[in-house]
Amino acid sequence: MGALKPAEWPGQALQNLQKSCEVRKMLNISPGTLQNLRINGTLRFTKIGSIMYYKLEDINKVLEGNGK
Repeated sequence: MGALKPAEWPGQALQNLQKSCEVRKMLNISPGTLQNLRINGTLRFTKIGSIMYYKLEDINKVLEGNGK
């Protein structure tokens, strides 16, 4: 079975995923800061093709100050 294309993903899963540009706006951070959050494990991500996606629940943890 091949990987699903984004258009074929269940709607709920897509609603809970944010792209890097959306995360940067939500957290009011620079691309470099977002990269640091990925590197140090504060913000988990999934890379699909060349696009990185972040779960909304993980973003909320960072907003609440409970990143790890």
